[in-house]
Amino acid sequence: MNAENKATRSSLTPDWLPLFPFIHSHGSTIQDLQTTFPDLADYDLNLDWEQFVAAKSHLDKFGQLRQFRQSRLAYMAFQDFFLPLSKHTLTMKLVSELADFLLSQAWHMVNTEMQSRYGCIKNQNGDVATLQVFALGKLGTCELNYSSDIDLVFVHDGAGMSDGERSLDAESWFMRFGKKMIQLLDSFTSDGRVYRVDMRLRPFGSAGPLVCSKDALAQYLINEGRDWERFAWMRARLICGDEWACQSLMKEINAFIYRRHLDYKVFDALAKIKQDIALEHQVHESDLKLGFGGIRTIEFIVQSLQVVFGGRIKQLQGVAIHPQFDKLLFHKKISKDNASVLEQAWLWLRKTENLAQIVQDQDTHELPQDDDLQAVFAEILGSESWTLLISQLTGLRQSVDQIFAEIFSHPKQDEHQLNAQQQILLQTLIDELNLSRVPQDTAQKAKQLLEICLGKANREVCLDFTRVVKVLLKRPNYLLMLLKEHNVLHNVLQLLQQDSYFKDVLIRYPVLFEQLFEYQPYRALSTEHLRQDWHSLIAKETEVE
Repeated sequence: MNAENKATRSSLTPDWLPLFPFIHSHGSTIQDLQTTFPDLADYDLNLDWEQFVAAKSHLDKFGQLRQFRQSRLAYMAFQDFFLPLSKHTLTMKLVSELADFLLSQAWHMVNTEMQSRYGCIKNQNGDVATLQVFALGKLGTCELNYSSDIDLVFVHDGAGMSDGERSLDAESWFMRFGKKMIQLLDSFTSDGRVYRVDMRLRPFGSAGPLVCSKDALAQYLINEGRDWERFAWMRARLICGDEWACQSLMKEINAFIYRRHLDYKVFDALAKIKQDIALEHQVHESDLKLGFGGIRTIEFIVQSLQVVFGGRIKQLQGVAIHPQFDKLLFHKKISKDNASVLEQAWLWLRKTENLAQIVQDQDTHELPQDDDLQAVFAEILGSESWTLLISQLTGLRQSVDQIFAEIFSHPKQDEHQLNAQQQILLQTLIDELNLSRVPQDTAQKAKQLLEICLGKANREVCLDFTRVVKVLLKRPNYLLMLLKEHNVLHNVLQLLQQDSYFKDVLIRYPVLFEQLFEYQPYRALSTEHLRQDWHSLIAKETEVE
């Protein structure tokens, strides 16, 4: 932005600003901040805090944290009114950095108080142990809403007793630390609160202790962790405490989230989560977050693909949602059209949601009912009218919902009708598999695959394929992959028809199915190429094991 536009921005007060009471109440502070930081890209959080504290030295720590958060959030939101949609990621990043900074200030305040009263707690190495604060959810991804609560988990690696005159055991010391930090952030005063703190994502939820040890967290995730917790911890980020002390813990958390091999079985587990989301679509139809084709749906699509492929493709690991649209496209996990739709819808929905929240600084996900506000929303979002804006949002959400349905649809039964001879052969093949010894769901997948094979291939190929399926009964995720990914099944049948080598090697090394999943269609499925690729992959797998 040139100097003239910056000067205009710094003195700009739109006629409709009173429709946003929260921002309007901080109008004079916003004007002052825009003089110092005309653009969001100019904003210096540390410098601003130093100047603020110097000017507000009469306030206690509760007042300083609250007044700083409210006024700086209002400044960021006001600036975002005039930014294009593509720049909303910058605003979310700065809003998250503001939260990180205020949590860090609260952490240091409490840490100083605790050490002054009770001394320090040491860990097993004799080093001073600290409270580690993990942010999950949108703060974890650095894409925080304006008025969202923050999901935190408290972890420590301390042991023994503190070394102060009023000594406490490690568990009590960190428990008091956590409670004081929540009080400093979440208690409501005349200046409001800093953030609503949600601790329910900790081990065992509200029934578990407020603070847990690193070992306890690792053991919980390994032994008790559920699929939805893989999603929750995928968005985890350490924001306070000793990062070096948590390196080993982060490796264990990462191993819990991402499997070394293609984690296709997750689609089975995700079916239940999908049902919950579909139910929310009905209950919260107009909700920007929970409604059909909403924010949660988009993020669920992205994280599901990360969980499935992240163990093999490390570039797909990571907390932030927005960068994943390009990464998933680059690695051919979504089409160019789908990537564009998901990114565009996510940005539109996130900015619209934030506009709704900043009206009164409330955690809402509903569109405004006021006609004047609707007109302003349309103007800010670049639409000619509210009606056109709703039409655009609805179209994007319908596209998202369609992508969601396609990715998480159940495999369809093959429509080919088997003749009497094929039916007899099918029963023979099923008897060979001895499906009574496997779970019913796995048996159904195997039977479905044999029916498809009989409709597409000759008897000899089907016999070979049955022997391959028999090995895969111990890997039902691969059976699901073959059912859902028709190109993989086609490749398998094609290979079995070419050379018996492929039957032998697939039976011996089922992990090679993943190679077929990653197969690029522009390259011919030649025996020689696959022999080279597979021998190389087998060598790597052997080294790891």
